[in-house]
Amino acid sequence: PHILEIPTTAQWLAVNNELLRAEAHAEAKDELLAAVSHELRTPLAPLLAALTELEQTVAPYNAPAVHDCIQVLRKNILREARLVSDLLYRLELPAPEPEPLPLSKKYPRPRRVLLVEDHADTLSTFARILRHKGFEVREARTVSEAIGSSQPGDLLLSDIALPDGDGRDLMRQLGARGIPGIAISGFGTAKDREEYRRAGFAESLVKPVDIEELLCAIGRVTEVATGLELQRM
Repeated sequence: PHILEIPTTAQWLAVNNELLRAEAHAEAKDELLAAVSHELRTPLAPLLAALTELEQTVAPYNAPAVHDCIQVLRKNILREARLVSDLLYRLELPAPEPEPLPLSKKYPRPRRVLLVEDHADTLSTFARILRHKGFEVREARTVSEAIGSSQPGDLLLSDIALPDGDGRDLMRQLGARGIPGIAISGFGTAKDREEYRRAGFAESLVKPVDIEELLCAIGRVTEVATGLELQRM
């Protein structure tokens, strides 16, 4: 329409339809990029965690060649993670922010961890390492399994995209019971992290997560000052 000319109903509808199509396209693009982010980052999580476990296992032995191989693997896993972040940034999906979310309170040091993850390799690797660090670990692959096995005094470590629901809904339900949680997910935009905070997660970590990074996050959420103290449990 020309200036000062009142648009007709048909013109308003045409403009509105264009806006709706643009919004739908933007939402579809964001959903696709988020799914790509999750699928590319998730397989790197058990690789990095297992590599750290292997490194600690062979540490007492004088095997320079083995240590060199481990460092090569670590360097390239982290390089792959950076490439994923760079790719998604170029596609206009913001890279994850490394800063932890502000904590409103401290929780007692946990003895039990409720680990919720539907990726089998990630679940088994992190469960094994956390048990080695002195935690009692219960494993769950779905929201319903997690709710059924949760107990007071747990610390929730949860993925977000689960087969029967969403980790944010799980956090809301368990948070109402006084159970704190840390989100561990392949989704890591600023918007995602804000949604995790609103759901009640004390912190959120973006895959791939090294075990030392996870221990430090547990330390920040609980009364433990650093992850190093957890390692001495």
